[in-house]
Amino acid sequence: MLSSCISSVAGEIVEYSHQIGNYAQNGETWYVLTDNEAKSVFSNERITFGGCSKFKSQPQDLTERNLKIAVRRNSEYGYRVIVWSKGFDNVSGTEDDIGSFGDEKIPN
Repeated sequence: MLSSCISSVAGEIVEYSHQIGNYAQNGETWYVLTDNEAKSVFSNERITFGGCSKFKSQPQDLTERNLKIAVRRNSEYGYRVIVWSKGFDNVSGTEDDIGSFGDEKIPN
């Protein structure tokens, strides 16, 4: 269920959150949003949290920690977004992370 939630959140951020591009860095550098920046992104009323309907503001993982968001610029106008949970160990980049990162390495 969390995986479905994360996938829907990532898709909706790309589709509806125009300010996310303001955080995007050029090239291969990922920018990890702070909790306050992520809260601002999630405040967009068009983001409905598809598979995470129990959340009214910022979606959380099973340990009730806020999901993490990172953004990177792909081109002059495009960007890539990944959303993830740091898992039960609360450390990014370990085996228990769940997210929309595909083959990407989770940024620190």
